[in-house]
Parts: sequence; C-alpha cells; structure tokens
Amino acid sequence: MEHEIHSFFDETGSRLPLHDTANKRYDGLDCFGLGGILIDQEKIGEVREYHQVFCDKSEITYPLHSHGIRGCRGNFTWLDNPEQKGRIPSRS
Repeated sequence: MEHEIHSFFDETGSRLPLHDTANKRYDGLDCFGLGGILIDQEKIGEVREYHQVFCDKSEITYPLHSHGIRGCRGNFTWLDNPEQKGRIPSRS
C-alpha cells in the first residue's frame, strides 16, 4: 500500500524582482516568495472541514488570497482596522 501525500503551493511577489518597475508597492518591497503545505491523503477531509469552519465562523465567502490578506486589500480591508487585526471578525 502506497502512502499518498498532497502538495499545495502558492507564489507571491514580483515576477521580476531585480528589474525597475513603474508599479512600486507602497511598502517598498520587491520580492518573490514561494510557500506550500503537505497533507496526508487521509487528512484531506479533516483539513477541508477546518477550513470550512473557519470561513463559516468568519463569514468569509470569498477565496483566501495571501496578496489581499497581507495588504488588507479587497475583501480583507477589515484587517486594516486595529480592533479587528489578529482576530476573526464577528458579524453575528
């Protein structure tokens, strides 16, 4: 019997971190990053359940994009509120 592991990867940042660009970031960063996670096949369902519980509790009905989360942009502008930062928003 084979042990199956799933890999999930995400990238962020500039495609050309060493080139000058007209679209400077407000924080001055110009970088590229790669991250990911490995999950055992038998844990996939459990991870999906945890994700759904988090989204339901937070009333998040949109994708969790790291770009928006880190920059408090788009659907994640609520993170820029000092009272909400670091907490799951309570809208109930």
